[in-house]
Formats: sequence, structure tokens, C-alpha cells
Amino acid sequence: MTDFKHKIVLFSKKSLRNRKIITNLSRKVFHLFVFLMFAYPTPLKIQLAEVLFVFLIVTSDSRHFRLIFKNFLSNNDKGRVITSHVYLLSAVLFPYYLLDIAEYKLNVISICIFDSLCSLIGTAMRKKTKSIEGTAFGLILTLLFTKIFYRYIDVIYFIFIAIVEQITFINDNISIPFFTVVYFSLKKRFNF
Repeated sequence: MTDFKHKIVLFSKKSLRNRKIITNLSRKVFHLFVFLMFAYPTPLKIQLAEVLFVFLIVTSDSRHFRLIFKNFLSNNDKGRVITSHVYLLSAVLFPYYLLDIAEYKLNVISICIFDSLCSLIGTAMRKKTKSIEGTAFGLILTLLFTKIFYRYIDVIYFIFIAIVEQITFINDNISIPFFTVVYFSLKKRFNF
């Protein structure tokens, strides 16, 4: 009988772990969609994002809306507003007005690709979603991705964002765009 209980406990832990991976993966699908939309921004896409941003804030309190998006919600989405989606949209929306287009694209890669890879790799390695291993592998894969698809790499920027990812406890969709704007402002001011 004890062996049976032990198997049930192991099965429950494994199921919980798999559910965490599946939930994390489904949430990162939304990041991929945002990347595909904003990797090459246009004024129309930005205007649609502005409308969607307001729509999410206004409707996220709706029970029906929450039912539709329940597989994409994070543990932090307990309040009235579904903050993870609002933060993600703000992360790609507001820097558009503050950065030049090449810098903006690096911000979108950081938010949608780098952050997703760090989280998925960390979870797959049975670590917490914000792990050093996830960040290291995420950084390497993001540098490769950026080199292949954009042919322009700012290695120092991505290392800086990797450090930000590790040391801040603020939501990444807030900290990454904020520090991206700071990084590129300092880079322009001091010509480094």
C-alpha cells in the first residue's frame, strides 16, 4: 500500500510539472505571435496594438474574457486586469516611440524571443523559469537567431539584457523595455 501511495505522489508531482511546462509553453505562443506582428513594425500595426492595449485593459475584467484566455494567463494574473498581456503589449508599443527602428527590433527580440527562450529552457531543465542556465542558453540562442535573421548583433546589449533578466524582480515585460531605452540612450550620449 505504501508503494501505491508513493507512485500517486510521484505521478501528481510529474503531472504538476508537465502542466507547468504546458502552461509556460502556451503563454510563450502569445510572445511568438507578438514577435511576428512587431518584428517589422508598421504604423498600422502600432495603431492596432494601441487599440488592443486599451481593449485588454477594459475587457480583461470580464469573466468570459478570462475563460477564453485562461490557458495564456500567468500566476500573476489574479487581479482585475490581465497584466501579463497588457505588459507584453506595452513592452513592444511604448519603445516604438522612443527608439530608432534597429533598436526597436532588438527590444522586440529581447521581449519575445530571448525572454521566452530563457523561461522555456529554465522550465525544461526543471529549474525555476528565471534560472542562470535558462538565461545563458537563451542568450546564446538569441544571439544566433539575431545573427541569422537580422545580420546585426549588439552583443553588449544582449549581455546587458541578460543581466537585467537575472537581477531584477520586476516583470520582464516592464524591465526589459525600460532598460533597453536606457541602454540606447546612454549609448547615443556617450558614443559607445
